[in-house]
Amino acid sequence: MFPALRIGFAAASRGCSVLYVGSYRGIENRFTRELPFAFDKVHAEPVGRPFTPRGVKGLLRLLRAQKEALRILNAFEPDVVFGTGGYASAPV
Repeated sequence: MFPALRIGFAAASRGCSVLYVGSYRGIENRFTRELPFAFDKVHAEPVGRPFTPRGVKGLLRLLRAQKEALRILNAFEPDVVFGTGGYASAPV
């Protein structure tokens, strides 16, 4: 998260439009008021082991998060997408 925020701050300081997409449950929610750029969220969660009840539920949530991310990206129309890994960046 922090490398992405540093890049977001640098891009915003150069006049770029920046949108940070994170998770509803992630720690990035603590920093949203301090950001000089837009922040949006998806319902991303860790998937877990795929062939368990929790894993199946996680995969279904991933599909939901992908639909949310697609809606966000279509509205923002980015020229570049940068991900730093983790369960919140997977759908985006």
